[in-house]
Amino acid sequence: SVLLRNLGGALPLEPGNTIVVVGPQADNGYGYLPDYFGDEVCPTDSNSPYRCIPTIYQAIREYNVKGQTFLFTGVDEKSAEKTDHYSHALAAVSDLADVVVLSMGISMSSEREGIDRTATTLPGLQNQFALDVLLIAAARDIPAVLVLTNGGALSVDDLLPARNYSSVYNADASSPQLGARIDLPDCYLGDTTDTERVKYPRRYAVVEAYNPSLGMKSVVSALFGIGSISWGRLVTTMYPKSWAETHKTDQYDMSAGDGLTYRYYTGSKLSTFGEGMPGEDPKSMKLFCSVQEKSSGSRIWKVMCHVSNETNRPFSALIMIFARASQRIRSNVNYPVPQRALKAFDRVIVNPGSTETIRIDIGIKDLMLVNSDGHKEAATGRHFDIIDVWDGWNSFASFNVSLHDMSSDVLLRSY
Repeated sequence: SVLLRNLGGALPLEPGNTIVVVGPQADNGYGYLPDYFGDEVCPTDSNSPYRCIPTIYQAIREYNVKGQTFLFTGVDEKSAEKTDHYSHALAAVSDLADVVVLSMGISMSSEREGIDRTATTLPGLQNQFALDVLLIAAARDIPAVLVLTNGGALSVDDLLPARNYSSVYNADASSPQLGARIDLPDCYLGDTTDTERVKYPRRYAVVEAYNPSLGMKSVVSALFGIGSISWGRLVTTMYPKSWAETHKTDQYDMSAGDGLTYRYYTGSKLSTFGEGMPGEDPKSMKLFCSVQEKSSGSRIWKVMCHVSNETNRPFSALIMIFARASQRIRSNVNYPVPQRALKAFDRVIVNPGSTETIRIDIGIKDLMLVNSDGHKEAATGRHFDIIDVWDGWNSFASFNVSLHDMSSDVLLRSY
């Protein structure tokens, strides 16, 4: 699961409160399953084949020790009309809740093999219902947590606050500006709109849980801050709802128009591939990196990152390494060039008060581009490539590398 926002320190949740869980996926274990799951999910219970799948409501009730947990779904996944369930859920948030958890999303009833969606928004009344719940939470100043469960893409323009990227710092250990604020390249940026679309609660968290299948208890344990800090990163770009309105969904040319996927897409996006908070308080996790060629002419670069943990819990640190072609390379080839491409990633557990090191080698093949003939080639001489190291949130370092042992400007080809 991916922590996308944690405004005001909404997470971790404290047990012992009155928590109201709302939304169509709150107690729907079947809704957490992806396509092509096995026929016998719960083989010991043939009468209730999905009863063994823990739901977010059940897991919160288990972890909310000495507290009260209430379930009010409010709406069905594809509700078209408001019913008494809608008003009862809002009343519970207004009258009972110390904390509200919204479980929204789509299941195979909305999208599966043979059934495609024409829009990427939440179906039915889910978006309006969520906005009504958030309005009450903001007025009462209680924490709200939105947990999305989905296999296909979701556009949650109204429910995901714009991100402030001012906390991103330079993690290049060799730079005189180490630790100083830096600007991420555009291809890493999500929504930076200053004007809030919604009056969000002061304490508000957003989690993308995808299809957790049998793993919802792990998601909820993370909400309560139990165990090591081990949040994931987005495996897709989150597009705005306007994307499906202006693009043909059966167009699969990755580089046509404003492109598709994080490699080529240049349009606006809510959040980008690889993004995600490393923990509830990212400032307590520091990352400093360096890149050096192993030996002159080896065409292998050693990426080394030191990660420190200033929290009171073990922390699973993640780094991702992307390759980018310089503008000089882009202007000298006649085929589409990705904005960036993920080449490697790794995790390491860092105990409280400790520092650990992650080492990854990047070779010449990682920097090669695929030309229009399907062959791979790399630039040499005065051209250079860029190796980016990113933790998905605050820590970013960028390094220029080149095949300096070859003085002429040629394309080194690999067949």
